[in-house]
Amino acid sequence: MKRVLSNIVSFSRLEKQIIMLFADIAMLIFSLWASFSLRLGQFYQPDKYVDVLFLLAPIIALPIFIKFGLY
Repeated sequence: MKRVLSNIVSFSRLEKQIIMLFADIAMLIFSLWASFSLRLGQFYQPDKYVDVLFLLAPIIALPIFIKFGLY
């Protein structure tokens, strides 16, 4: 575990920002799916019309995160 942390600490700033970008994309998609599942009271299986929403969430949110200086 200590070795993994020392490797991550040695990454450049850009590499850490890219890791955070992908982590945020994954969390945005998961949180959107979880909100649908909780609202409907069952595991939600997105259909073809809602798939667009799952793709648009990161596209809309990431520029906002960048604007607020989170990266």
